[in-house]
Amino acid sequence: MGNAAGKNDSGMKTTALASYMTFDRRHCIQLRNSALELTDPNTPYLSVKVLMHCLELVGVEAKPDAEIILDLYTMWDIKGDGRVPLMPFFVGLCPLSCQPNETFRSVLRFVFSLADLRGRGEIDSEELFVILKSLNCTISYLGDGFLRSQIIYKIAQDAVESIECTRPHSSGLRNQDVVNIIAAEPLILNVIGQRKPRRTRSSGASTVSFAEKAEYTEYDDNSCWTETTGVTSTSDNYKRVRAKASQKPMNDSTTSDKEETSQRERPSQR
Repeated sequence: MGNAAGKNDSGMKTTALASYMTFDRRHCIQLRNSALELTDPNTPYLSVKVLMHCLELVGVEAKPDAEIILDLYTMWDIKGDGRVPLMPFFVGLCPLSCQPNETFRSVLRFVFSLADLRGRGEIDSEELFVILKSLNCTISYLGDGFLRSQIIYKIAQDAVESIECTRPHSSGLRNQDVVNIIAAEPLILNVIGQRKPRRTRSSGASTVSFAEKAEYTEYDDNSCWTETTGVTSTSDNYKRVRAKASQKPMNDSTTSDKEETSQRERPSQR
């Protein structure tokens, strides 16, 4: 049961949690489509009532999938008024719908495809920032690493400038061009456990990366979520959500792989 278990070299809690769920890309797309049909296009917010109805429509099981998704909804509902921004919420669900052994590039392709409601194959700089921030919010809530908002903004702006240099007359940013840049961004790869931030040397002196200049913190649970949404997050969120997921029967191989992953120590901050 659950998404097919694969080797999780990054040790990400989000990836480990995804393997406990049957929630997949098909469910994610169907949820988005159902929510769009039931939501006023002039007010792009998702109510908890609509979400629960959509979960029932697409056949997402009550445990653990629906409970985990509703927990994430509560996390997004900063004001407690029972509504969250629709597309950022569904973008934030994407990491839980992907296979644990998928490449980061493959996950990004799905994310941008899901967010491309007009089917243009393009996004703008503001949409890119929202997408990256939405993904950042979800994984930080579940206890993984994060990037501060100003770093996400810098990454998005650098990607825009890089694409504009190579395609100066383009009216938008092609999704594939953005994926190629973001998939190679060392600051993001560091957060997902694939590479550490680079250091360069200039004139014999050590020059720190932008991440360090911007007070990059690899695993500061509290400051990340407070800054991005106003809600404090800790790794207890992951433990609570994972406890719900673990109530669902799994095959032995999935259990052993993911138990080993969840117990892996976090890398030390550098």
